Amino acid sequence: MWFDAAFGIAGLTTVGYRQYKSDGSDAVARTTANVVEIGGGAYGCDITLDDAAVGIEWDTGEATPIYAHESVVMTRMVYELWKWEGLESGNAMTVTPASRAVSDGTMSATLTGDGITTKTVSRA
Repeated sequence: MWFDAAFGIAGLTTVGYRQYKSDGSDAVARTTANVVEIGGGAYGCDITLDDAAVGIEWDTGEATPIYAHESVVMTRMVYELWKWEGLESGNAMTVTPASRAVSDGTMSATLTGDGITTKTVSRA
């Protein structure tokens, strides 16, 4: 998923980010890999979120860095809903009488009930 931060300082080559857990520790250590300037002193990159990450901390990498923080909790939930509805290109959602799953194997649910008046969805 794409994430970005605006510092208002153009031309930096040391901008990086880390993914952090709810206790503030690193889920993924700081990196500058693939961070690009997108204009106007803003920087961004495509980030694969670690399962334990609740946020992203960006910094300018300067001697006295400027920081920006972004929660990823709601982003992750919206992305899961996107996948769950089969809207992600190349990642179909399949429904059978007994289950519902996305083709990349990351999400599945069991369907129970009489199949006529009641269907209960239980996420696996």
